[in-house]
Amino acid sequence: MMRMFLLALIFPFLGNSQKHPTDFSVKRTIFGKVVYTSQYIGGAFKGSDIKLKEYPYSDLTLYVVKLHTVTHLPKVVRKVKTKKDGEFKVILPAGKYGFVVRRDIGRLKKGQFLPGYKEWYEGKGKGGIKIRWEWYSNWSSAIDVSEKSVSGLKIINNRISVCNRCP
Repeated sequence: MMRMFLLALIFPFLGNSQKHPTDFSVKRTIFGKVVYTSQYIGGAFKGSDIKLKEYPYSDLTLYVVKLHTVTHLPKVVRKVKTKKDGEFKVILPAGKYGFVVRRDIGRLKKGQFLPGYKEWYEGKGKGGIKIRWEWYSNWSSAIDVSEKSVSGLKIINNRISVCNRCP
């Protein structure tokens, strides 16, 4: 009898509740594109005013990281691969997210929401060619999909090669 009474009290409210934006059962979609640019500098800096051509970054595996706060390490929650045109789509629970690449796994920094900077030399030490990869986005912080889905995200991998001994 007590069960019937409790069910009678609860029953009118079932199915009428609004889902809260931070409810993890709410799914959001992030639509984005990854592109790369390539710049060769042979002894003289060409300047940052040059618009570099963007190429689709196809077949890239991105690791989706969930960010709780900027003082916590992000946690890898999923991975997604870019298509031939560099585009990707990922469905996630409401929250704040970022994207990193494989080499970042195990080296994530607090608040990191884009792949890390990478620099190395090819050839004979510092007399060879210096290569630098930088990552940018049209978002200035983690992607927040608490309230709604996000489209138009662009992640840019800028590749710069510098020949230290070139004229």
